[in-house]
Amino acid sequence: MSERLAASGSGVRFRRIVCGIDGSEEALTAARQAVALAEEGAELWGVSAWDPGVAVHAGIHAARVAEDLRNAAAAALARAREEVPELQPVRVRGRDVPALLDVVAELRADLVAVGSHGRSRVAGILLGSVASAMAHYAPCAVLVARAAAGFPGTILHANDGSAESLDAARVAGRIAAAHGSTVATMHVRENDGGTIAQDAVAILEESGREPILRVEQGSPGRALCEAAASIGAGLVVIGSRGRTGLKALGSVSEHVAHHAPCSVLIVRRPEHPERDDD
Repeated sequence: MSERLAASGSGVRFRRIVCGIDGSEEALTAARQAVALAEEGAELWGVSAWDPGVAVHAGIHAARVAEDLRNAAAAALARAREEVPELQPVRVRGRDVPALLDVVAELRADLVAVGSHGRSRVAGILLGSVASAMAHYAPCAVLVARAAAGFPGTILHANDGSAESLDAARVAGRIAAAHGSTVATMHVRENDGGTIAQDAVAILEESGREPILRVEQGSPGRALCEAAASIGAGLVVIGSRGRTGLKALGSVSEHVAHHAPCSVLIVRRPEHPERDDD
């Protein structure tokens, strides 16, 4: 079975993928999982940032420290390409979060993949903070990767009946079909009322995978994380309401990205500004 997804149908597609690379095992996990989510013919870039501003604090040794940082970024990319040959290396100068966001915008990425709780060996930067920033600010889908054997394994789809959750269902269905995964779709009621959102169930069935339907009551974010643990999910696929920045704080997708025991794919339609290439 192909490791790439068939490029059929409509909706959110993963044809241009940016992976944050910092030399950590978590970053390599993100790159490997990004390859598993990529469609046939997709382009993947590995991006490593080095911040000369860090070297300023080294005083008379600033030039040497800056060179060490630049070399560390190059070494991280070289190792990533050994592990994931599909990656095109991009070394950029600047702070990790704004530099990565700039590349995502420049390349008009459909997906940005980052590891969770990795650490830059030279600069001591927590990649977890980068993952949080991508979940809040990236203008495209976000994969927050955590190590899992046989990724994607069992897939848990968050189903609330919204247009965003239907986008997520289409993505979850494609991934499940490509990898022969079991897929569960979960509807969380915050009270005794409400009806089960059936459209997402139908979309998943159209992918050729018969979904397991789960209905829970309570806090959606907490319930999804608990369900992911109970079924041994390797990937949670959840839609984003398009909220970014401070508006995303406290959102269900943000909560799940931080607290799920497995990788989390936040499905978000790319919103890159139009540009004049002339």
